[in-house]
Amino acid sequence: IPLDFSKLPPYVTPSDSIAKVPVSVQPLDRKSFVRIPVQLIGQYDRSLYALEPSMATVEVSGGQGVLSKLQKQDIMLLIEFNRFAIEDADSLEPTVRINSDVKSFQVRPEKFYLKKKAPVVEKKAPQSDSTTLSASAPADTQKTVQTEIAK
Repeated sequence: IPLDFSKLPPYVTPSDSIAKVPVSVQPLDRKSFVRIPVQLIGQYDRSLYALEPSMATVEVSGGQGVLSKLQKQDIMLLIEFNRFAIEDADSLEPTVRINSDVKSFQVRPEKFYLKKKAPVVEKKAPQSDSTTLSASAPADTQKTVQTEIAK
């Protein structure tokens, strides 16, 4: 590859005007990764909020050699909790981190919704008409309670 020295200042004199750059050329390929978890990150009450859907499919394009080494664990999908308020949106695209040199990627679905979970209601034991008394309660108390129930 010939180098252009016309933009260099006159006091710079390169000693070599040819550079060799090794390039690895690979056929282009595509690979899909299914059920990649989308992580909701930041400070929020994890018992109240969740993403819907919580999984995505990521289709990656790149060199065959690169894609052959790429694994599901190399792909991260993240959405910051605060972005929903900052962008005033009910759905957002995730930030995608891929630990490899890929040409492009596509996430399906494209957007994820912040859903508020239904509150967990503790089930109480059913109440009955009879009152259970402890054996350690004084006899006078037991009679009073039984009298009250009888009325």
